[in-house]
Amino acid sequence: MNNANKIVGENPVLVIKKPGDCKIDELDLFEKMVKKGNQVATNTLRELIENAKELGFIYKDNGICVTVGAIKKPFDTYKDRIQENFKQSGMEENKAKSYSLELGWLYTIEKERRKGHAERLVNSLMKRLSPEDREKVYATIHEDNVAMNEFLPKNGFCSIEKTYKSDREDYNIKYFYSCESAKTES
Repeated sequence: MNNANKIVGENPVLVIKKPGDCKIDELDLFEKMVKKGNQVATNTLRELIENAKELGFIYKDNGICVTVGAIKKPFDTYKDRIQENFKQSGMEENKAKSYSLELGWLYTIEKERRKGHAERLVNSLMKRLSPEDREKVYATIHEDNVAMNEFLPKNGFCSIEKTYKSDREDYNIKYFYSCESAKTES
């Protein structure tokens, strides 16, 4: 692990890498942890992980990974559907089409939750992006995910109040977008 990807001297240790810079066991670990969150379709997960822009890991002293998250590059079909939902919510078409990166796959093991790991990881992932790319980030969550409904607005995301039915299961999806982009509109 090179020092450009590691925040040295901090504990727990934060590591952010491009998927191509990860070892196979790191990709396996990331995939395993995302699956523990039980909120993703697993049939294309590995391909999406390998295609992500950035993968983030937080490790405790003992080397145990406690949190993962990513800036994802979704497949075009999914991205098109998200952008269409943004338009249906009243967002201007060019603005809706600008959202091309997704913050996601955030998962923290249960005993480490509410200790600031996800916030640290999200802030670090966003800081690694160019200002232009920060404006392209959105996030999707289950509507009833109370923790993420509180977390995202506290960490630079604005919500769209309208929710949309999931294609996969019987729940609604809520959309958030980077407030960085809202700042540039005014």
